[in-house]
Amino acid sequence: MMSREERKALRKTMMTQFVEMLHYADVHLVEWTASKCDLAEVLHEVYMAGWITTLDGTPCKYISLAQQAFGLLHTGMPANLYSLTSQARGRNNKRQPTFFVRYCTMMRRQPDSNPFMEHMIKPLDHVPADRQLLLDFDRSWQ
Repeated sequence: MMSREERKALRKTMMTQFVEMLHYADVHLVEWTASKCDLAEVLHEVYMAGWITTLDGTPCKYISLAQQAFGLLHTGMPANLYSLTSQARGRNNKRQPTFFVRYCTMMRRQPDSNPFMEHMIKPLDHVPADRQLLLDFDRSWQ
């Protein structure tokens, strides 16, 4: 059993690694390979911590944060984000534990790892249609 301080430190590490992964996804073409429920759970953690703000320094709205993250990770936005988030936060049995519990397990096995970069994303096999249009447009000016 982990102490409260250990859980708090791991939660901070999880959010830091998630934000780093979002920055990576902004530059590279990657897609989210875990469930949308897991993504919604981690997004909610980051949102509640107030780690991501708008340009004027105010906390980003949850729906805006989710739209950006789901877009960056090339994952379809769920029809009812709040319902999915509630479902994700309510997982607490042995059959399907919360993402945080599974994250803690991964970090105990490999303390120096980054589960987001190693297990949660993969490079895209193809360029999405919206990115292809931008690439074609950029080439037309050359």
